[in-house]
Formats: sequence, C-alpha cells, structure tokens
Amino acid sequence: MDQAVDAWLQPLADLVGKSQGQGGILLTMPDYRPDLTRVIADRLGFAFFDIRADILMPLGWDAAKVTLDQLTHSLAERTQDGAVLAHNVEALLATKEPAARRDWLERFSSDPWSHPVIVPLFLFSQEAPPLSPTVLHLEERDLPEETLLGQLRFWGG
Repeated sequence: MDQAVDAWLQPLADLVGKSQGQGGILLTMPDYRPDLTRVIADRLGFAFFDIRADILMPLGWDAAKVTLDQLTHSLAERTQDGAVLAHNVEALLATKEPAARRDWLERFSSDPWSHPVIVPLFLFSQEAPPLSPTVLHLEERDLPEETLLGQLRFWGG
C-alpha cells in the first residue's frame, strides 16, 4: 500500500492496516462512484476486480444464477494473489433476497481472507452489519468532488 494517501482515503487505509484480512471491508458510500473505486484500488495497491464485467456480463441472462457462495469463492481465489477491491458486487446482490444479502454481507465482513478485500456499497449500504468493525461509512462531505475527467478516466478503462 502506498504510504501517502489523500485525506479522504486515510480512514480506509487505516482500516485496511488494522484488519489484516481478518474480515472483508465493506465501504459504504452515498452514491455510485465508479471513478472513486478505481482510485481507491490504485492508491491502496489493490487489484481491481469488476464483478459485473468479469463474471456477470459474460453469462448474459444466466447471470442471476450465480450464487453468493460462487461470489465468495471467486473473491477467495482472487485474494490468494493479493489485496482486491471488488467493484459492482451489488449487481449480483440485487438479484438476491434481502435476508440472503444481509447474511452474505455479515459473513463477508467477519470471515478471514488471505489478503484484504474491499466491497464498496451504495445501494445496500443500510444492509451492512451495523456493529462490524470492518464497515466504513463515507459521507458525501468525505469524498472528493465528482468530475467529468474522473468519469472519463473510469469509463475509458
């Protein structure tokens, strides 16, 4: 992980340092900010894993058949090589019942991982385990302003 991070990112960097993979990190944000998820991965030295693009889109209409256990397995495989930021996990969570989502989020945030893994949430932020030490809530005031350049960088790859 880079030694110097922006002030808005410091609480997440601190949580990553404290967690040491002992529970997945749920990062809640008020809005969908794909530009920031890429920045977070880059600045913290995490691999960027886009669940929607890499797992769901190739399956087309069958994407909803992917189970949350399969998601866990994919994340476990990816974290064998290092820290991972799993972008667009909510695309799969949206296909599941609320109780199943809450159960998966609870297990994700408490189960050990071989390396740190971050899952950003905005749609299902309220379903993050309320007492988990690996949940970080960022408010709009905590985040850098969204810019057209930031959006273009994300969507341009």
